[in-house]
Amino acid sequence: MRIRAVVIGIVLVVATHVAVAEPKPVAIKDWTFIDTGGGTGIAKTINESGSVLGIYCIAKQNCDAYMVSSMTCEVGSKYPGLINSDSGSFHASVTCRNIASEGEKPNYAFVFDEFDLIRNLMLKDHTVGVALPLASGQFKVARFSLEGSNETLAAVSRAMNGGAKQVSTTQTKDQTI
Repeated sequence: MRIRAVVIGIVLVVATHVAVAEPKPVAIKDWTFIDTGGGTGIAKTINESGSVLGIYCIAKQNCDAYMVSSMTCEVGSKYPGLINSDSGSFHASVTCRNIASEGEKPNYAFVFDEFDLIRNLMLKDHTVGVALPLASGQFKVARFSLEGSNETLAAVSRAMNGGAKQVSTTQTKDQTI
């Protein structure tokens, strides 16, 4: 479990940094796909406030959905969340992870415990809002566009299967997924 958390942290650091030297991110609508090689792929979107919503897959069937924002949290702690989308409102739990490299300022990611729920929303809805509680009795609400999530999640799936094809930004072609 500890090794997985370390690997997840390393992947999230790569996923949340804008300047990734190699490989080059591919933008599709409001989402970005990154094939980091070795069966690892990242699909993410960044909202206007700089919060990130995404899915990263380390290997076949080893994926997590996450959100990064300016919020702080206690590493390893679980927090309740509320998800609102075109499909409706749902409760979701998140687990706090520090994804910063050793010696860097902490950078916290909230990993969703309900992966399938988040992935399914990303595939069928147009927008999603995530509300997490703050210590002050208020909520932090982050909203994200899901335009382009289908294409980037399909690209992540191909990367996990070792056959990442060039992702096209043209949306009028037939695709085999």
